[in-house]
Amino acid sequence: MFYFYNLTRGKLRVSTYSDAVEATYTVYKADHKLSMEGNRIAIEPPGNEFMTYHMQTMDGQNLVVYLDSGDYKWKWFKDEKIEDFLDSILQSVQESSTLIQWSSYVRCSDSPTIRGNIVAAIGINDQEGSGEIYLENLSDSDLTCKELPTCIKRIQKATLVLGDTLHINSHVVFGDVDVKYNFSDKSVIVVKGGPGTEDMPVTMKKVCFQLDKASRSVSTSPSESFLLDIESHVTLDTCELLRSTGGGALVHDGGQLKATGTMFSGNKKHGVTVSGAGSTAVLEKGCTLSENDMRGASVEDGGRLEATGTNCIGNKRDGVYVTGTCSTAVLGKDCKLSENNVAGAVAYGGGRLEANGTAFSGNRGEGVWISGTGSTAVLKEVCTLSENKGNGAGVGGGGRLEATGTTFSGNKITDVTGTGTGSTAVLEKDCTLSENVFYGAFVEVGGQLEATATTFIGNKKDGVYVTGTGSKAVLEKGCTLSENEIRGAFVEDGGRLEATGMTFSGNKMHGVTVTDTGSTAVLEKDCTLSENVFYGTFAYGGGRLEANGTAFSGNKQDGVYVSGKGSKAVLKEGCTLSDTKEGGGASVQDGGKLKAVLEKGCTLSENDAHVRDGGRLVATGTTFSGNKVFGVYVTGAGSTAVLKEGCMLSDNESGAHVEKGGGLEATGTTFSGKGKGDGVKVTGAGSTAVLEKDCTLSKNGHGASVQDGGRLEATGTTFSGNEKHGVTVSGTGSKAILKEGCTLSDNVVHGAVVEDGGKLKVTGTTFSGNKGCGVKVSGTGSKAVLKEGCTLSKNEIRGAFVSDGGRLEATGTTFSGNKRDGVKVSGTGSTAVLEEGCTLPDNEIRGAFVGDGGGLEATGTTFSGNKFHGVQVGQDSTAFLTGCTPVGGDGREEDNGTIIAR
Repeated sequence: MFYFYNLTRGKLRVSTYSDAVEATYTVYKADHKLSMEGNRIAIEPPGNEFMTYHMQTMDGQNLVVYLDSGDYKWKWFKDEKIEDFLDSILQSVQESSTLIQWSSYVRCSDSPTIRGNIVAAIGINDQEGSGEIYLENLSDSDLTCKELPTCIKRIQKATLVLGDTLHINSHVVFGDVDVKYNFSDKSVIVVKGGPGTEDMPVTMKKVCFQLDKASRSVSTSPSESFLLDIESHVTLDTCELLRSTGGGALVHDGGQLKATGTMFSGNKKHGVTVSGAGSTAVLEKGCTLSENDMRGASVEDGGRLEATGTNCIGNKRDGVYVTGTCSTAVLGKDCKLSENNVAGAVAYGGGRLEANGTAFSGNRGEGVWISGTGSTAVLKEVCTLSENKGNGAGVGGGGRLEATGTTFSGNKITDVTGTGTGSTAVLEKDCTLSENVFYGAFVEVGGQLEATATTFIGNKKDGVYVTGTGSKAVLEKGCTLSENEIRGAFVEDGGRLEATGMTFSGNKMHGVTVTDTGSTAVLEKDCTLSENVFYGTFAYGGGRLEANGTAFSGNKQDGVYVSGKGSKAVLKEGCTLSDTKEGGGASVQDGGKLKAVLEKGCTLSENDAHVRDGGRLVATGTTFSGNKVFGVYVTGAGSTAVLKEGCMLSDNESGAHVEKGGGLEATGTTFSGKGKGDGVKVTGAGSTAVLEKDCTLSKNGHGASVQDGGRLEATGTTFSGNEKHGVTVSGTGSKAILKEGCTLSDNVVHGAVVEDGGKLKVTGTTFSGNKGCGVKVSGTGSKAVLKEGCTLSKNEIRGAFVSDGGRLEATGTTFSGNKRDGVKVSGTGSTAVLEEGCTLPDNEIRGAFVGDGGGLEATGTTFSGNKFHGVQVGQDSTAFLTGCTPVGGDGREEDNGTIIAR
C-alpha cells in the first residue's frame, strides 16, 4: 500500500523481476494493471530514482516514501508497525509538506487502491491526471482542499472533516461516509457541472452531514448556506442531511438531484430547495423532509420537484412550497405531508402543484393552500386531505384548485375554501368532502366553486357555504349534499349557488338556505331536495330562490319556505313539491314583501303552499294537488298569494284558505276538490280573495266561503258543481262581490248563501241549475244586492230565497224558469226589494211568494208567464207593488194577504 509524503511531480516506474529475469516498465496509460506481489518498486521523481534493492513486496506490507532533511526516503512496514511509525513522523512531515499533486502519481493503474490514512491529501488542486483513486477505509481525515480532483472516484467508509467548502467537478462515489464540517455561512459541498455528469452523477450512499460541534468558533445562527449545493447531477441513497445552519440541499442552475431513502431534517431553513429553470429534484421512496425550521421543500423560479413515497412531516412552516411561474412540484403515490406547522403544501405566485395518491393530514394550517394568479394545485385520484387544523384545501388571491377522486375529511374548519375574486376550486368525479368541523366547502369574497359528481356529507355545519357579492358555487350533475348537521348549502350576503342534476338530502335542517339581499340559489333541471329534517329550501331576509324542474319531496316540514322582507322563491316548469311529512309544499311568511313564484309546470303534491305574515306567493301554471289540508294557505296581514293562468288546486281537502288579513289573487285558476272542503275560504277581518277572469271553483264543498269579516271579489268566475253552495257569505262584516261574467251553476244546494250578517253584492252574474236556490239570504243583517245583468234561472227550487230577517235588493235582475218561485220572502223582517228592470217570468209556480210576515217591495217589475201566481202574499205578509205589470199568473192573485198596488 502507498503513502506519499511531499512528493514532487514525476513519473511512477514499476520494475519487476521473477525467476532471475528483470524487466522495467514505465507506465503511461491507465489501462495497465501490474501485480505488486513479488515485485520491486522504483520511484522516479525528476532527476532522482529510488530503488528497493534486494527487497520484495509482500502482501500486507506498506511502502512509505517521504522527504526528510532534503532527501527522499522510503521504508517498508507491516500493518502492525506502520501506525507507530506514521505517528512519529506525521507532525514533521505535515509541517514540511508542500501541496501534493495527486494525479501525477496515479498512472500505474486505472483504479489503484489507496488504503489507510491519507495524510498527504491536504490542499489537493491538480486536475491533470486521468487515473482513478478510491479512498477507502479512512479514519477521521481533515480534507481542506477547495476542489476534489477528478482522479478521486470513490470515498468509502470514511469520516471527512472539512474546514472549508469542498467543490466537486466530476464523477465521484461516496459510500458510508460521515462528512463533518467546522465552518458556517458557506455551503459544505458544492457539486458543479462537468462533462459526462449526466450519465455519471456524483453518487452518495449512506452519507451523513454533521456539524463538528468540537469547533467552538462555528456559529449556529441561520445562514444562507446548504449542506449540499447542486449545480450538476447528484444521486443520494440513504443519506442524512441534518441540522444545518442553512438548508439541506440546494438544486439550482440546472442541477439535478435524485434521492432515495434520504432524510432532510432539522435544518434552519428548507430541507430541499429547487431553484431556476431546468433544475430538478427527484425524491423517491423513503425520503423524509422533517422538522426543518422553514419548509420541507421549496421550489422556486421555474424549478421542479418530483416526489414519490416521500414524507414531509413536522416542518415549522410548510411541507412543500412551490412559487413562481413554471415552478412545479409533482407529488406521486404514497407521499405524506403531515403535522407541518402551516400547510402541507403551498402553491403561490404562479407555482403549480400536482398530486396523485398523496395524503395531506394533520397540518396546523391547510392541507393544501393555493394563492396568487396563475397558481394551481391539481389533486388526482386517491389524494386525501384530512384532520388538518385549518382547511383541507384553501384557494385565495386568484389561485386555482382542480381535484378529481379526492377525499377531504375531518378538517377542523372546512374541506375546501375559495376566497377572493378569481379564486376557483374545481371538484370533479368522485370527490368527497365529509365530517369537517364547519363546512364541506366555503366560498367567500368573490371566490368560485365548481363541482361535478362530488359528495358533501356529514359535515358539522353545511355541505357548501357561499358568502359575499361575486362569490359563486356551481354544483353540477351527480353532486350530493347529504346528512350535514345543519344545511346542505347556505348562501348569504350576495353569494350565488347554481345547481343542476344533484341531490340535497337528509340534512339536519334544510337542503338549501339563501339569505340577504342579492343572494341567489338557482336549482336547475333534475335537482332533488328530499328527506331534510326541516325545509327543502329556505329563503329569508331578502334571499332569492329560483328552481326549474326541481323535486322537493319527503321533507319533514315545508318543501319551500320563504320568509322575510324582499325574500323570493321562483319555481318554474317541472318543479314538484310532494310528500311533505308535517308542513306544506311551500310556505311563505314573516313580514315584508316576500315573493314566491311558481311558474308553468310546477306541481305541489300531497303538501300545500303556505303564505304567512306578509308573504307573497306568485304562481303560474302550477298544480297544488292531493294535500291533506290546503292547496294554498295565506295568513297574516299583508300576506298574498297570486295564482295566475293555468294554476290548478285539485283534490285537496281545501283549495285555498285565506285568514288573518291575508290576500289571495287568482286569474284563470281552477279550484277543484274532493267535495269536502272549500275551493276558496276567506275568513277574518282584512282577509281578501280576488278571483279574476276564467277562474273555476268546482266539486268542492263550497265553491267559495267567506266568513267572520272576510271579503271575496270575483269577476268572470264560475262556481259550479260544488257539493254544497257555490258561494257562502257568513258573519258580520263578511262580504262577497260578484262582478260581470260570474256563473254559479249546478251546485248541489244553493248558488249563493248569505247568512248571519254577511253581505253579497252581485253584478252581471248568472245563478242557474242549482239544486236549491240561486241565492239564499238568511238572518238579520244579512243582505244580497243584485244589480243589472244578473240572472237567476232554472234553479231546482227558487231563484232567490230570503228568510229569517234577511234582505234582498235587486235592480235589472231576471228570476226566470225556476222550479218553484222566482223570489220567496219568508219570516218577519225578511224583505225583498225589486227595483226598475227586474223581471220574474216563467217560473214553475210563482213569480214571487211572500209569507210568514215577510215583505216584498217591487217597482217597475214584470211578473209574467208564471204557471200559478205572479205574486202570492201569505197571511201577515205584505207586498208593495209600484208600476208593476202584469200582476199575477193567469190573472190570479192570492187574496188572503195584503197587496198594495200603485
